[in-house]
Amino acid sequence: MGKLLLLIKLDSDIFLEYNMSKIEYSNIQLRLEGKKINNELINILKALAHENRLRLLNLLSEQELCVCEVRNIMDITQSNASRHLAKLRNVNLVNSERKEQWVYYSINSSIFETYPFLQQLIEKEIIELEICQKDKKSLLEYNKSNLSCEVLDDSDLFNDD
Repeated sequence: MGKLLLLIKLDSDIFLEYNMSKIEYSNIQLRLEGKKINNELINILKALAHENRLRLLNLLSEQELCVCEVRNIMDITQSNASRHLAKLRNVNLVNSERKEQWVYYSINSSIFETYPFLQQLIEKEIIELEICQKDKKSLLEYNKSNLSCEVLDDSDLFNDD
């Protein structure tokens, strides 16, 4: 993955540049004009620092999805999808709701009130990533297929054969 920078407008004249591709997160201390940025924001920025979590937000900005749908659309393992969704849920970026044996995830839009830059990031910036454009195309194919979670894993919808 190449270098991905996140420039966050925190106030009319205060910006925060965050290196999304940086691996080392220990002891992050962000300060603006002598004020320490709260831990919630730091944890959100850490959660955004992985391509799969950006891809998840991209997909969930379109609709609610369950793990098996995400797994197939993104072509990742179920454990990988679950782990990244849990990370996003732990920082309140996504909500989860159990429906029978499936857990469905959706964007927690209430977080936009506290951190409006997140809405712009999700709606205008993430979609510019090539992999996110591919994911949106796969989501569209999935929606057109009328397949459901029950049969998605057994279908050949996302097989490149």
